[in-house]
Amino acid sequence: GPSARFPSAVSGKPRACIAPTAMAPKKKIKVAEGKAVGAPPEEEEAAEEAPAAEAPVVAATAATEAPAVAEEPAAASAQGGEAAPAVPPPVAFIMPPPPAVPVFIEEEDASDDKRAKLKETIGFNIVDTTLNVMPGSPNMLMTLNEGALQYLLAGARANVGMKKGRYMFEIKIIEFLNQIEASGNNRGPLPKSLLRIGVSTGGSFPLLGDTEESIAFDSEGYLVCNRKRDLVSQKFGPGCTIACLVNMDEKSIHANTISLFRDGVRVAKPQPLPDFLKGKVLYPTVTFKSMTVHTNFGPEPCTPLPFKCKTLQEAANVDVEVVTWKEPKDGKYDVLFPVCLPDEGTFEWLDFFLASNPQYTELSDRKLFDWAMRSGLWRPKNNRSSNDRPDMNLGIPQLDDGSVKSLLAIAAASQRRPMIIMEVKGNLTKKDRTDMVKNFRVPHFRKVAWVMVGDPDDKFKVHTVEKALQDKHAAAMAALEARKVEKARQKQFREQQRKLEIAKKRAERIRQLAEEKAAKAAEDAAKGLETAEDVEMKEGEGEGAAAEKAPEPAAEAEVKEDEIPDEEMEVEEPEEAEEEPPKVVLTDDEKHDWFRKSTPIPDIVPSTMSATFSTFTFPDKDEGFDQLDYKWKNAAESEAYLRQWTLERKVTTRIEDLQPSDYFREKLQKWQKDLQGWHSKHMEFKDPAKRAALFSAKRASVAKASEEARLKKEAAAKGKKKDSEAKKDDKEAEAEAMKALEEELERQEIDVFGVEDINDIAHGEPLFFNFAYEDWTLLGLRFELHLLCHSFKNDCNDKDRTAFAPEHLGFYYTKYFKKSLIPRNFSQEKIEDLLDMVKDTIAQVGKVIEPQITDDLETNDVFVKLTEESRRERQRRIDSGDESAKLQFVVVAQASQQPALGASAKSKSVSQHPGVYPGAPNMGMTGGKGFDKGCGKMVMPKIQRPVFASKAQFVPPGSDGGWGDGGGGGGGYQQKGYGKSSGKGKKGKSGGYNNKGGSYW
Repeated sequence: GPSARFPSAVSGKPRACIAPTAMAPKKKIKVAEGKAVGAPPEEEEAAEEAPAAEAPVVAATAATEAPAVAEEPAAASAQGGEAAPAVPPPVAFIMPPPPAVPVFIEEEDASDDKRAKLKETIGFNIVDTTLNVMPGSPNMLMTLNEGALQYLLAGARANVGMKKGRYMFEIKIIEFLNQIEASGNNRGPLPKSLLRIGVSTGGSFPLLGDTEESIAFDSEGYLVCNRKRDLVSQKFGPGCTIACLVNMDEKSIHANTISLFRDGVRVAKPQPLPDFLKGKVLYPTVTFKSMTVHTNFGPEPCTPLPFKCKTLQEAANVDVEVVTWKEPKDGKYDVLFPVCLPDEGTFEWLDFFLASNPQYTELSDRKLFDWAMRSGLWRPKNNRSSNDRPDMNLGIPQLDDGSVKSLLAIAAASQRRPMIIMEVKGNLTKKDRTDMVKNFRVPHFRKVAWVMVGDPDDKFKVHTVEKALQDKHAAAMAALEARKVEKARQKQFREQQRKLEIAKKRAERIRQLAEEKAAKAAEDAAKGLETAEDVEMKEGEGEGAAAEKAPEPAAEAEVKEDEIPDEEMEVEEPEEAEEEPPKVVLTDDEKHDWFRKSTPIPDIVPSTMSATFSTFTFPDKDEGFDQLDYKWKNAAESEAYLRQWTLERKVTTRIEDLQPSDYFREKLQKWQKDLQGWHSKHMEFKDPAKRAALFSAKRASVAKASEEARLKKEAAAKGKKKDSEAKKDDKEAEAEAMKALEEELERQEIDVFGVEDINDIAHGEPLFFNFAYEDWTLLGLRFELHLLCHSFKNDCNDKDRTAFAPEHLGFYYTKYFKKSLIPRNFSQEKIEDLLDMVKDTIAQVGKVIEPQITDDLETNDVFVKLTEESRRERQRRIDSGDESAKLQFVVVAQASQQPALGASAKSKSVSQHPGVYPGAPNMGMTGGKGFDKGCGKMVMPKIQRPVFASKAQFVPPGSDGGWGDGGGGGGGYQQKGYGKSSGKGKKGKSGGYNNKGGSYW
């Protein structure tokens, strides 16, 4: 128990611990205060009088006398009781005393220092405070608390830092400003008021505890450093004086530590400084929230410490470093407006500039977001939509909508400090620039615009190359570490496999040896030989020991460990040579990539970029600027660069808010009307009876013309010609008739572009007579892409933006036609392949898509002619054996497409049956021919009737309702509903057009 492991709290004597191997019944031996309990009373008294040094002797005595205690039961058995088993004597040992707890040694009094003391008065430079800090009376700090500013921590860093020695400074909370706070997205309740007191390095952001550049105690009793919190002290609040002691005296036993005192009493032992802060100049810093604080740097402390310690104001000059801030000679502070193009060195240049000019205070959404994160706010997702306008998503309206930045701009205008306003879009837009400049129209500010576009200056180029080399080296080292981890994992896996194999072979070897030994024992038993076990057993029987019958020899076969030979595979795997750190170099392209980004986050989100980039301009003095500088290129070159950049973005950036105009709707309506007429003509000419009547009328017309010509010639001759001449005239008439027939046969080879009427190229036959589903689909695609290109140019109303890139074709097609353009529906894999199918109408020229037909067409016949010409060329390739020329498009259901103008959206789709080619989407065309042999017989019970067909349109059960050898009628529309699509025999009737919409059967 605990009493046997530690010394007595009263006597301090080590406690003896007896560990018996067996104890006598009803006899307990316990140790306390160095005596053996259970021994005779006189021995217990002697043990009580023995000093601590004699404890081992007492324990030994107890050990030697233990057998006497065990003899009592033996005597009892001699008097007639049963004999008790022999009890071995207990073993006693002494536990060593625990190590002594080190006694805390307080700091020593400071000695008199005759060195020159600090002359400058310690305070706070305005450039070393956050924008929400309002300096009051000397060393009094207040914070803004309106418009969600109460959620942001305030920080201030002193202008004097410590290099060595031991010094203190004090802070006192004057008042709490209890503001009503919304819950936001905080994972837990945050304290409404908070104070942190500590030190930080120069040039760092004056908020303590969230980076390795600072360390501090907070009012909740925690030591915070690099986002780690350790509970090391007590809480403190208003009314008490808090002293922070920084010990950087190498001669002190508490060197490189930081301590905390409350009202002169130590509440935290010296805490070691992180290695990163050792040897650096550390500046007193205070971070607070919703409170007013007063700082005291000396010369006298408000509350003395338990030992004599100097305040920082009493420090020697050689122990401190002073940061001076000189006001400009003309009294004007610069407010810089960097004007950079998106993703061309914007925030990379800003970080580079602030590293060498820490006196500037950044005001941007990026900085505000980082400030909110450092203040303890939290958001569900840690993804930033853009660098210029991060997606706050903090759950606090004033922070999420950016109104806090406007309040900070107003606060900055009342402070005398240099500012840098970093807004990528805002600094490129005239209205945003003018609104921001208005905040700084005060006498002590000079508004300066720096235009930086094109190739950067040499300093930034050198910085970019160095940063690229560092990033590449870091990536190479990370890859090296990953390879090492993978090699170690593989080696461990191989070692495990090797050990497993050894274990398997070892077990197999043991089994073999056991079998050999058992076999040998059985053989010896068969020969009548005695085994070593039999001899031992007989000897045991001779001595009178209890023995049992020996088991069979085979069952007793055991293998000893030394009988197993070592395996050759026990040899360790040789160690691999350590891979040397990689040596990286930059390629020529990497050396000239001045605007490389360390993260994939864009400066401006694509939607905002596409809507505003065409309005980007450079500032001028009419907007309120006092100075306008072109840093990388002169004014003319910068304007030309912006012009070229804008043109390139107009090609590569899509317009998110583009909407179809009346021009598009009028053209589309006219096209649908023409297309409906062509479908009707196509259906009429597909009717065999009508087609035969047309051909009969043509033949009669030709015969009548021949007869009239013959009679005319006979009348002209007036009987003067002989019979031979009459026969000659008959031959000429027949020749003319044959010529007319030849012309009829040659109509198939007519020049499609010379046709005046596409609805009647000969005898009422339309030019599109042989169109199949694929031809009608390509006809519609030609017109749609043609209309899309011209509508885009018309609706953009931008002379510099007359076309779009191929990668945006699907986006604009969906926006205009309300349906998707899927290349797979046309048996193509990519948009480029789809454009190649209609290259006679639309083609890619450079980086954009250009129409090949003008928009001043009187009719839409040209698209039919182009489609027929393409069909004939494809048919010639098929006739010559080119199977790749065949088209097999994916049939798109009617319901998945946008209804045509004037059609009802309540149309229902019907599944396609074999033997029917459906009409082109949205067009109501008839189906083509069915398969050669159709479906054969088909029974259609009443339960399978389409919901919109009339009773007369059904095939009764049991009748021949399938499509015949010649194919069924097509999928057109009918005024009364759905047209008949099947019938008895080889021909089925086709439905007419229904202006209420429908689907295809």
